[in-house]
Amino acid sequence: MFDLNETNKLQQWKNFRNSLEVSSTAFEDVAQFWSRAPFVSNYLDPFDSKSWPDPWQLIINNKFDDLGIVLGMCYTLQLTERFKGNKFEIHMSMSQLKKDWRYMLLIDDNTVLNWNYGSVTNFNEIDANLTKIWSQ
Repeated sequence: MFDLNETNKLQQWKNFRNSLEVSSTAFEDVAQFWSRAPFVSNYLDPFDSKSWPDPWQLIINNKFDDLGIVLGMCYTLQLTERFKGNKFEIHMSMSQLKKDWRYMLLIDDNTVLNWNYGSVTNFNEIDANLTKIWSQ
């Protein structure tokens, strides 16, 4: 999807969101989908959520740092009928390995996306200090 023109990119993203309505592995699907996004250097300010792109800008701009990927995951789920009522939070944590910030999406206080790229993690399995930077 990420290498398509704007119109086709938005249509493919819509088709993907529609597929989540009936998927038995929706969170895994989202994690896998966003693990293929083109990664860029950090550019989004984690402390200024008002400056974050809206869903359409994010997809059209096609620039995804670690926070942008988490935003993409969050927007993807929020824009479905199935998950629009779920609780979403974005957290950050200092990576001990790389000594940089990493971002993750916490869903309903128990499911975490982006702790490990391309997979789903149970919140209870995370042994790190997390800082909530946004919640819905």
